[in-house]
Amino acid sequence: MADIGGCLSPNNADFLPQFKAIGQGLKKRFFRKPNVAEAIEQYEELAQELQRENQNEFAAVCYMEAAKCHEPLKNPIQQANLLMRSGRLYLAARDEQRYFQDDYNSLFFRSQSLHSSLSGKTQMAVQCLSQAATIYKKQSYFGLAVLVTLEVAEALFKDGAYGEALKYYRTALDTVRSQFTYIDQILVTEQMIRCKLNMTDYESSLKIINDTLVGIGNCNDEEMSAHFRAQFINRLEILRVCLLMLLGTNSADVFGYIWPDTGSKQGSDPLSSGGDLQDPTGLKTIPSKGATALLSMQDDSAASNEVRKVQIQLKSLVIAVQHGSVDEIESVRSNLAPLMHQCHHDLFGMLIKMLS
Repeated sequence: MADIGGCLSPNNADFLPQFKAIGQGLKKRFFRKPNVAEAIEQYEELAQELQRENQNEFAAVCYMEAAKCHEPLKNPIQQANLLMRSGRLYLAARDEQRYFQDDYNSLFFRSQSLHSSLSGKTQMAVQCLSQAATIYKKQSYFGLAVLVTLEVAEALFKDGAYGEALKYYRTALDTVRSQFTYIDQILVTEQMIRCKLNMTDYESSLKIINDTLVGIGNCNDEEMSAHFRAQFINRLEILRVCLLMLLGTNSADVFGYIWPDTGSKQGSDPLSSGGDLQDPTGLKTIPSKGATALLSMQDDSAASNEVRKVQIQLKSLVIAVQHGSVDEIESVRSNLAPLMHQCHHDLFGMLIKMLS
């Protein structure tokens, strides 16, 4: 089945004859003008029938062939739409087979052919989706280009191909920077940070986090509301403090670096100028330019208070690590859980493992 671009096994008696008949119809008209429009319709009808039968991989092949037929007709958007549909169906087929594989793995069953087939489906999905994204971008459909590029990155991320995924996250970020808002940039940046964290590239992740927090602090109210600032600041600050602790920074030095106005010194009580941890009003300053800018705003005290509460929890986290208290770390983790994604939980788990 390599001739139709897939990694398929000929196990569907109905699919193969119909599929080949459409292709043969095009070849027979080689010396005349092929009826490409008719072939597109036939491929799509067959694809829809296969989808109804839950034959997603075969349907993906049909949509991919239909997309190829649009190229000589110079219908780039229709071609990209079908490529996107094909790529998504390859991913659906991969996920279904992975579920099947996991069921057998639970019974200590291993199949190299299943692993190879899963990888093949991902490769076909990446091929179709990345080609669709390229067409969308060329046609100035930037929103769809970013969306599809992120789908490629996520597919690779799920397969553990973090290095390849990172390339697509960067491609998406480049487009977002030139075409969309700073909020959109941060959302993509968060995905890129997550990928780098899975690669254990902590130093680079920390630099991106610091730069992003500075950027948030430089945003005006028209670019980003206080509500969004608070959300981004909180998520990024949690990552920042965890990374600083994992990178081996002395706890007392962390206070001086993150909360520079607290006046903490090595060997002194880090809370002496930070106020009672149970009293949010005792925290006069918070770490980043973004957080400081938020606290200076008078029109949204609720957002400022949310940031203050998170900073209090982060101070508790630094103290817990300093004292080697796993219970306290778990307590902070529980308190911050509504704000956290999986990458945050992973870093908390590593902090606990570091102290064990």
